[in-house]
Amino acid sequence: MKKICILLSAFFIFSLIITSQAFAQKDTTEVNLGRKKIIIIEGKIKKEREIENLEKGKETFENEVEKAKEDSEKLKEMNEELLSKKMETVSDSLKISIEKQIEINEKLIAENEKKIEAFGKGIEEIEKGIAQMKIECDSLEISGKEGKSWNFEQDSSKFDAHWSGFQLGFNNFLNKNYQLATDDEAGILRLKPENSVGFSLNLVEYNFSLFKSKHTGFVTGLGFDWNSFSLEDNSDFVVNQNVLTSVAVDREIRKYSKNKFNMTYLTIPLLFEYQILAGKKDFFVNFGGTASVRLWSKQKQKYDENGNQRLNRTKDDFELSPFRLGATAKIGYGPISLYANYSFTPLLKTNHGPELYTFTVGLALINF
Repeated sequence: MKKICILLSAFFIFSLIITSQAFAQKDTTEVNLGRKKIIIIEGKIKKEREIENLEKGKETFENEVEKAKEDSEKLKEMNEELLSKKMETVSDSLKISIEKQIEINEKLIAENEKKIEAFGKGIEEIEKGIAQMKIECDSLEISGKEGKSWNFEQDSSKFDAHWSGFQLGFNNFLNKNYQLATDDEAGILRLKPENSVGFSLNLVEYNFSLFKSKHTGFVTGLGFDWNSFSLEDNSDFVVNQNVLTSVAVDREIRKYSKNKFNMTYLTIPLLFEYQILAGKKDFFVNFGGTASVRLWSKQKQKYDENGNQRLNRTKDDFELSPFRLGATAKIGYGPISLYANYSFTPLLKTNHGPELYTFTVGLALINF
């Protein structure tokens, strides 16, 4: 499942190309990207742009592979130091702590190996795509169908909603009665709300005007949601018989300065928006539903050991719900707006842990 999630990010590049071709007319393609309109002329220049995008994607994957290799080398060096320390110590409790850290590092090394393998396959697929694009580009040049150009311009003549952009907010949990979850209800997921943040990067936007109005319509698109929950307890997550539990860690052995539960989702919205022109900018409100799929999740912990900063990353599905249905609403003026997201789907699978529903409230800071 983890390898598939990584590979999906590689094939996402190809899906964007396929999507743009699906909307293409015979001569040109027009796609709304936030408050801009891209006019793409079919032909050689379009192919060259696609090749450039694929090469950037390949470079990103290569950087991820290098980073994973570097992380693995550091973890191996750390394990060698820990083994030496274990041989020197006479404390049984310290030996157990060292063995656990070595085991965690070995798991991280194994995860990095899987990541390297998955991104390697993604690079191979991108290289195949680049080779195919170059063949098609050469054939256009030989046939004389090189095309003209493409344009990126402001489009003020059509309905333009407020989905694409960057959002930043605070996360918390509600119970099944739509009330703020108590510590007892949260259980092993007791939060530090002030440190629990969520942010979204909404990249693709497609607008549908209602009755050809410039101020009323629907919007859909594609975005990524990152949710980070800061945990109150000094503990490690453990999945026992398909139930998410935790094991308390003695603060004398290891005290976490940060203990976070992070997850990333791919989200598709369907929203209704109404706008009122107020001065030179729009006052607007939109609301609707969202559907999300979880891409990956991890527990991230920071602690100090003998004056050295240590970092644990444990990746797992943690019995999280693989899909999420929710609602979102936004109200704002111009580029600044307030938003709220709520999930109708519990964070964890039913009966696999505390029954909690996530919500996020914050600001949309950037629109594009």
